[in-house]
Amino acid sequence: KGLAIDVILFDTVDSSMKGTPIGFLLHEVLRKADNPDKAVSIIRQTKRTVGAIFLISNATDCAILETTPEKIEIFPKDRFGELTAEYAIPISCAGFRTATPLSSSISGMLRKDSAPAFEIGAYDNIYKGIAKFVKEHYGNLDKELLIELTKIIASRKSNLLNIVYLPSAMDFWVAFSKPNFTAYKNKYIHYNLKSLLEIYERDNRSSK
Repeated sequence: KGLAIDVILFDTVDSSMKGTPIGFLLHEVLRKADNPDKAVSIIRQTKRTVGAIFLISNATDCAILETTPEKIEIFPKDRFGELTAEYAIPISCAGFRTATPLSSSISGMLRKDSAPAFEIGAYDNIYKGIAKFVKEHYGNLDKELLIELTKIIASRKSNLLNIVYLPSAMDFWVAFSKPNFTAYKNKYIHYNLKSLLEIYERDNRSSK
């Protein structure tokens, strides 16, 4: 349906086993939602188990949600949070996150022994790296530039997988790691989700 969802998980003081596991929640969203508003509605109405940041987009719209099992903050495309959080880098109509929620009500729920806030690598290298790159190429981002961005911000020690996805065309490019060879150094392989689903359905029909 041309919907893309990225999820960053973190442990919160209200985490619970009583709810829908994140994998099942994502399956429900991708099965039923065809735009960010519907995805937001499903996530809002679902009993959640862990803290998570959801970045949801299609070809024309987007939204960011910062959540715990009991709380939810929704940032529509005209108010991504970067415009108000004091440690954020404001770029109008550009939303991005690392491991740190920008909402104080959500970040205040992080467990102190597992809080990812302001990890040097996550904030200085990834968050600032994304902001700098988006500012420099604002309005011109394409597949080649986004692949370049994944290489710039990738961890040099533990980069297992990089994905660039264009929801409008359902195209994505994936780089996998190999032994002693991190993903950002590897070739990015092109796939088309619509074509893959057609092959899957055809193979299913032929096996019956």
